[in-house]
Amino acid sequence: MAPDITRAGDAWLTGRRAFDGDTAYQLIESILGTTPTAPSRLRNGVSPALDEILARAMAKTPGERYESWAEFGGAVSRLLKLEGGGAGLTDADKFAAARRLRFFERFEDADLWHVVRASVWRQHPAGSELIREGSTDESFYILASGMASVTQRGAELNSVRAGECVGEMAYARRDGGPRSVHVECLGPT
Repeated sequence: MAPDITRAGDAWLTGRRAFDGDTAYQLIESILGTTPTAPSRLRNGVSPALDEILARAMAKTPGERYESWAEFGGAVSRLLKLEGGGAGLTDADKFAAARRLRFFERFEDADLWHVVRASVWRQHPAGSELIREGSTDESFYILASGMASVTQRGAELNSVRAGECVGEMAYARRDGGPRSVHVECLGPT
């Protein structure tokens, strides 16, 4: 005898299903007409940020939901901090990765160590947005691995590969002006 994981699967987080009904009709009515209880209210230790991700994933209208599995996965990854902290890399790992990049080839070791310690390393899944056209942030990115697409008003301008940087002009300018391009990861970056 095997457990019915199709009925138990959505209860693993909270111990109960998000939607329920004794019949298929009642279940559909529940899905269409009720808002599930936030998981953080049903189980201690569940982050309210997870409530937001799940609420968006189960939104009643398609326009309110994530547009793709990549977008949903990115939200979950960020929540789990897979994006932050260099994905478990040590400073020595980061130094070795940076040393292989063309961007840093003229840096002395001491200078590169300073960059490694001062920088924030993140893993971004495919489809992640690094820079949003029209935003006013002042970050710039040096790709240690992966590839990103640079577009402006929907037209592709360039692709950025490992060892190249993007967003440096806004960082150097620091005038608070809006970004003129959109940069999105084409694969894990």
